[in-house]
Amino acid sequence: EIGEIDEEEFQMPGAGQEGEPEGEPPPNDDQELDPETRRRIENLFEQARQDRSKAMELKHELDRLGVFRHYEDRFLDLFKKAE
Repeated sequence: EIGEIDEEEFQMPGAGQEGEPEGEPPPNDDQELDPETRRRIENLFEQARQDRSKAMELKHELDRLGVFRHYEDRFLDLFKKAE
């Protein structure tokens, strides 16, 4: 029916999803990344610190690699420091 909305349809991926095991590492974590990939991530963090427009590029790369959860707090800190 037209007025019914599925709330899950409007949530961001990974945002408060139920049924996910707590305390387990994400499918990939920093230890599984090769040194070149880790350097690329560090470089993107540095770029995002200096230019907020790079933050989305960083987010997309972390999502693509499946490691956003591992870096989530650090990613969000990029925006907290700006306040």
